[in-house]
Amino acid sequence: MLRKFKNNFLFGTSISAFQTEMGHSRESISENSDWYLWTHDEFTKKMNYVSGDLPEDGPNFWDKYREYIDKILYMNNNSIRLSIDWSRIFKNSTENIKVNYKKNDRDDIYDVEFNNNTFNELNEIADNEAVSHYREIFNYIKSKNIKILLTLYH
Repeated sequence: MLRKFKNNFLFGTSISAFQTEMGHSRESISENSDWYLWTHDEFTKKMNYVSGDLPEDGPNFWDKYREYIDKILYMNNNSIRLSIDWSRIFKNSTENIKVNYKKNDRDDIYDVEFNNNTFNELNEIADNEAVSHYREIFNYIKSKNIKILLTLYH
């Protein structure tokens, strides 16, 4: 008996911002990323905590996203799970922006409340060029009728 997937079943590709965005162009490098810093840290290299593979040698999805999205279509995928490199958007820490949050008995944050003031403060420190570039990427993906599954933190 041959079984078929439902028409709305998602076949997709999954990528991580840190693992794919950087490449051989200066614009693609995100030096504020905690992972970038970790892979370049002399102690982590000395202790062999990192392989020596550098993110700037990556596939450069940041600049070549159209090419990679077209390959997703070639594979007959109808979805993509991707993440955001928050250090591109917030080059400086956001720790001083106050939010209300709740923690459970294990000290895990499970609820965060944002208000208009919070969004205004974040907007003031956000790198609008990075936000616009992510918007370009998302719009291109949507123009190809590919569903986006966005991972907020990977």
